[in-house]
Amino acid sequence: LIEGMAQTCGILARAVDGFQPVLGAGMLTGVRHARFHAPVSPGCLLLYHAERFSRVGSLFCFRSRISVDDKLIAHAEIVLQIGASTPSTWGGST
Repeated sequence: LIEGMAQTCGILARAVDGFQPVLGAGMLTGVRHARFHAPVSPGCLLLYHAERFSRVGSLFCFRSRISVDDKLIAHAEIVLQIGASTPSTWGGST
């Protein structure tokens, strides 16, 4: 669930900033206030929501939530680092 929230936030970060390739790769750097309200099982249709509430340089902060049939399943604040100082641009081999 956290991975899905992070992916959704990454898509939003790129869409809001014009999907600029210069942003480079992204990295999940923080998860705050995560709460899980109900279990999910295979076959559930998860609806992911994300809202960016802050950006400082390459750090993007989001409020994200997941619902199933209008029922809140989970929510968290997600912090992503997207830009020049993420691992894909550090140089060297991985």
